[in-house]
Amino acid sequence: MKCPACEDVLKTYKVKGNAELLVEKCLACNGLWFDDNELNLVLRNDKILKELNTNGLKSLHTSKRRCPHCVVSLSSGLVGSTGILVENCSKCNGYFLDEGELKKLNLNEPNSNYAKLLGNNRRSLKRKLPRFFTNVLESDESVIWAEKPHLITYVLGLAPISIIPGVVIGMLSVRGANIPGGGIFVGLLLAIVIAVFIYINYKNVIYVLTSKRIIISTGFFGVDFHSIDYDKVTDLTVSVSVLQRVWGSGNIVFATASSMGLQSKFNKNVFRSVLNPYDIYRKVKRLTYSSTHEKTA
Repeated sequence: MKCPACEDVLKTYKVKGNAELLVEKCLACNGLWFDDNELNLVLRNDKILKELNTNGLKSLHTSKRRCPHCVVSLSSGLVGSTGILVENCSKCNGYFLDEGELKKLNLNEPNSNYAKLLGNNRRSLKRKLPRFFTNVLESDESVIWAEKPHLITYVLGLAPISIIPGVVIGMLSVRGANIPGGGIFVGLLLAIVIAVFIYINYKNVIYVLTSKRIIISTGFFGVDFHSIDYDKVTDLTVSVSVLQRVWGSGNIVFATASSMGLQSKFNKNVFRSVLNPYDIYRKVKRLTYSSTHEKTA
């Protein structure tokens, strides 16, 4: 079965303490799939459980996600007055919950038997993100993957931007002056200053894949966000330099109608120096295919 959110393979887990309860979990996005009546067995909030069974989901609308069993569009709706958005299959009555939603429904007090199922041994991806991401992510948007670029290959990969202009400007600035090696000295000084700015920028660089889009944050003193909807991506390219190959990193370029997949160092549609680039490439490929397939279905 495929995950409704990212189409990765769902794996079945037997819940400790209940040999008959088998729940499917996506290891890529940590989403959970519950077959008919299984959600009732893990919900600890009696009020929400009663409201869900009595009134069902509120504010229903058709979701882009599909049931892993029936392969029909899921219905998306709110659980009672919690404001938590989940998906339900009207055909088999299965439920899909994004990462962390079961904890929220249980008032952040999940039973210890479900520690492995809920991933309590690792921090939520959303919690790993800086606070400035709070205003960017939508309430029904789940984080599938988030990471910073590899520091060494990221800084060295952008080094030509600082060294070459720095040396040229430095040589021009002392042209005609009787300073032995002055141009090189000033150029290197400028290059160091620019390299420092690249490092400052690195602190704000985060690459994120959500259930809806690609998000890239950058910035020197402030934070700039650049997002790409999956259905806007026309092509993907992986490039790995000799230095990146040593460290196991690489660049992933997202071609869109406007960018045309330019390999320029000034292209915004790039994950620069990400570790395990081919794994990330396959993940993005699945997400873009899923989004395009849903819109044309």
